[in-house]
Amino acid sequence: MSAALLSLLIPLLAALILLLLRVRAGSLVILATAASLVCAALALHQVVIDGTQQLNLGGWETPLGIRFELGPLTALLLVFTALIHLLVAIYAQRSRHSQTRDTDFWPLSCLLHASLGALWLSRDLFNWYVTLELLGLVAVAMVILSGPRSHVPALR
Repeated sequence: MSAALLSLLIPLLAALILLLLRVRAGSLVILATAASLVCAALALHQVVIDGTQQLNLGGWETPLGIRFELGPLTALLLVFTALIHLLVAIYAQRSRHSQTRDTDFWPLSCLLHASLGALWLSRDLFNWYVTLELLGLVAVAMVILSGPRSHVPALR
C-alpha cells in the first residue's frame, strides 16, 4: 500500500513545488509522473503477490477516517492513469499549447493526476464526493486556461 500512496503523493508534491516556484517545468512533471508510474507498477506487483490491502489514514476507524483500498483493479487503474498522464505530459511539453503566458497548466495537470489516483483508492461515498469535486475544479480551471474560443459558434 505504501507504493500506491507514493504514486498518489508524488504528483501532489510536484504540483506544490510548481505552484511555489511559479515556473513552466514540464520536465519536472514528466519526471514526477514517471516516478508515479514506477510506484503504481510496484503497487500492482504488490497486490498480485499479497492480495487486496486496506489502509485507514490517520489511524481513524471507518466511520470517521479516510479508508483507502488497493485491489487488483485499483492498482491497474493507477498504472493506466500514470501512463496516460506521462504520455500527455510528454506531448504537452513538446507542443506550443503549454507555452502560454500562464504557468498554471503543469500544476493543474499534476493535481488532476493526484485526484484520479485518490478517486481510485477511495472506498467510501464521502471521499468519492471530495475527489470528484477536486476533479471538477481542476477540469474547469484547465478549460478556463485554454482561453476564449472565437471559432466556436455561440449558442443562441
